[in-house]
Amino acid sequence: MPCLTFIPPSPQRVNHMIPTWQNSLHSDGTSLFLSPNYPQLGEDVTVKLRVFKTNPIWRIWVRTIPDGEPLFYDMTCLATDAIFEWWQTEIRLDAPLVNYRFLLEDDQHQRWHYNQAGCWAHEPPDDADFKIIAGYHPPAWLHDRIFYQIFPDRFCDGDPAKNVREGEYTYLGYTTSTRNWGDPPPKWATHGNLDFFGGDLAGIQQQICYLQELGVNALYLNPIFEARSNHKYDPVDYFKIDAHFGTNAGFARLIYRYSLPEGFV
Repeated sequence: MPCLTFIPPSPQRVNHMIPTWQNSLHSDGTSLFLSPNYPQLGEDVTVKLRVFKTNPIWRIWVRTIPDGEPLFYDMTCLATDAIFEWWQTEIRLDAPLVNYRFLLEDDQHQRWHYNQAGCWAHEPPDDADFKIIAGYHPPAWLHDRIFYQIFPDRFCDGDPAKNVREGEYTYLGYTTSTRNWGDPPPKWATHGNLDFFGGDLAGIQQQICYLQELGVNALYLNPIFEARSNHKYDPVDYFKIDAHFGTNAGFARLIYRYSLPEGFV
C-alpha cells in the first residue's frame, strides 16, 4: 500500500481557460483504470489516471474522504507511451461506498482537481467524484450491450391518434402546444415543458430494425409514466404508462418481444 500523505487545504485560483494537458486527463470505472472491477469490502483497489506525457505535473494523489475527512494516496508514474503517462496507486475499500478524485500539483505549485466533471483549478463539490461500490455485481447480460437512450416524445411518432392536442391542458402556467416533426423546439420561456412532437412507444417499435442496424441491442427510455410534461420527470402515477405514449399492456408486449434472443433486452 503506497504511503498516505496529509495535505492541508489551500485556496485555489479559479481558471476557466483550461490548457490542453488538463483536457487529456482521463480515468473511469472500467478495468483499464480500476481493478478489480467489482471489488469486495476491505479489498485493495488499483486506480489509474492517464494524462499527456508533455505536462507540468510532478505529483499526483488520489483523494478519498472516509468519515468526512480527506485522505490522500500518492500515485506513481507507472508507464509512458508515445502520447500518455499512466499513473497508478492502490486504495483500500474500507466502506461500502468510496468516493475519490485526483489532486495534481504542477511545477508552479498550482493544484488541480480532476473528477467526473472534468479538471478544476479550485476545489469542486464532492457530487461528481468517482465512486466505487463494494460487492456490486451487475447482471451478466449488461457486459455485451450497446445502449441507445430514447427521449420518447422526440424519437418517432408511431400513432398520431395518441398525440397531445394543441391547448389540451394547462400546467404550471403553460398550455400544451404541438410541433411539426423536424421543427426546432420553442423557447422554454414561452412554452415551458409543454411542447410536444408526438413520439410514443409505437414509434419505438417501428424503429427497432433501424436501431439493430446501428448495432444497438438494449434500450434506455427516459420516463414513460403518466405525467404532464414532455420529459415525464414529474410523474403522476408510477404504475401507469402515459396515455400519449401507449398502454401498460403495450409496454409489456414491447418488453416481451425484445427480450427474445433475436431482439433487445
